[in-house]
Amino acid sequence: MVLSQFQYKDNLPFSSRLAIAQTYVHFDGYHGLVTKLATDFQTNRQQIYAILADVEQGFVPQFPGPKPVEESRLLDRIETLYITNRLLEQKNEQLHRRLRQSVEVTPERLERLLLTRIGEMLPYESL
Repeated sequence: MVLSQFQYKDNLPFSSRLAIAQTYVHFDGYHGLVTKLATDFQTNRQQIYAILADVEQGFVPQFPGPKPVEESRLLDRIETLYITNRLLEQKNEQLHRRLRQSVEVTPERLERLLLTRIGEMLPYESL
């Protein structure tokens, strides 16, 4: 199917797009104006509506700051962080258990161990 040049969205120059938007706003968008603009600028009504939508989107007030993300993406991120937090808590608990079972090697304990000659029988891991 061959499309005419008027069916492409970007066949109008910027000045024509501004003129369309200005005319639409100036005449308050009365009934039949889109059809008249399409005829005057030799394009179709869908393109006129697309231009008006682009203009409207450009002038819509926007809140400052980052744009809100979809709620589902936020919930997925929260779930991922929750799982990561649980894994870190488990790892922390394992490390605390190991710490409670460990023995601090101080110079006094090391000297007593060497003086009693028990060190030969104990593996290094038990120190």
